Amino acid sequence: MKIVLSRSRQKFSPALLKLSGCAAALLLVVGFSGCTSGSNSSSTDDAADGPQSAQVKTACERAAAGTAEVQFKAPGGPVDGTALKGKSIYIIPILNSGSVTEYTAQMEQAAGLLGASVVTIDAKGSIPNAVSAFNQAIARGADVIVNVAVQPELVKAQMLKAQSQGIKVIDLLNGQPDAKAPEGVDGRVSWDYVQGGKWRMDQAICDTNGKLKLGYISSDDIPAGKLLLEGLQAEFGELCTDDCSMVQTNVSSANWATGTAPAATNMVQKNPDLNYLMPAFGAMVVQVLPTMNRIDPNNKIQLSSFDLESSLFAPLKSGEIKADLGTSVGGLTWPTLDQALRLVSGQPAVVEEGPVRMVTSEMAESLGLNADNSSVENQTLIFGDLVTGDGYKALWGING
Repeated sequence: MKIVLSRSRQKFSPALLKLSGCAAALLLVVGFSGCTSGSNSSSTDDAADGPQSAQVKTACERAAAGTAEVQFKAPGGPVDGTALKGKSIYIIPILNSGSVTEYTAQMEQAAGLLGASVVTIDAKGSIPNAVSAFNQAIARGADVIVNVAVQPELVKAQMLKAQSQGIKVIDLLNGQPDAKAPEGVDGRVSWDYVQGGKWRMDQAICDTNGKLKLGYISSDDIPAGKLLLEGLQAEFGELCTDDCSMVQTNVSSANWATGTAPAATNMVQKNPDLNYLMPAFGAMVVQVLPTMNRIDPNNKIQLSSFDLESSLFAPLKSGEIKADLGTSVGGLTWPTLDQALRLVSGQPAVVEEGPVRMVTSEMAESLGLNADNSSVENQTLIFGDLVTGDGYKALWGING
């Protein structure tokens, strides 16, 4: 069976791929339509030729399962949609990226439906700034603080102080949705990163017919990155044979803009047999794309993404990116507000899980994803009313 990929790298310049801000963390949509794709170099074709092993068949089946439509699942029973009226929600992100900007903008809009206000204090990749942001939110009398990807143990004292003053603390994108909340956290909102990592590895094994030579660029200072890697390694251990290999390097989130492309270049130079490159997060892929013509002139390396940053829709649709583990950071607005409503109204926290779906380049075409669409429009094509929040609004008893 032959698996091929079509690319058109020359179409995407650094200017077209620039993020609003630095780079975002998280979100993966890796699509899959069957076990074949477009057209690629002879090197990748050679790796993909031949009969499929049982492990490869399993990987292809699991990757395909990851492309299924995601359905709304109520996290709990009805909750009073007026509980946040007149309340203030402070968002503290450590990552400044297109996806996080979309999240804060959608939080402002959706919170307005509930009569709540939203204030964002950007930590700009700095833990001292995050500590200062927490202190500001507490001093200003916040009712809810949403911690976006700041490692909880590094702001534990501030979270405990917030709780002591009756402020509800929500942890966003720092762990598995059903994991026990760390001390200082009232409720969590996240994706199933481990499963996402497994799907991403399944896709890579399937695309290379089990002859995967993977270069993975992690970002270990982000807790979710470790969960992604856990899923990747679990699937690699189960389904990859001696024909597979995986090398890894790390770039901290504060250095994504300047360090990711050099890390990719160095990895390819040291490992000329690589046929798959997988930066942990979509905002890192944004930094790598402009260098691919130089470091991979023969187009033998397939590229995998995560988060589906708005600037990645065009290269995904063209095939320059093979697949993306698609998430909707903006879609996390609704589970965040649902958790806040429950906590403020005195209900216990519930498991709040955001949508994840694998999206391949072929799926991007069939779904009608378009770089000219707004990010919300594209996300709605992938996730439907999980982005517009219809199911949550029904739980809250509101219209809009």
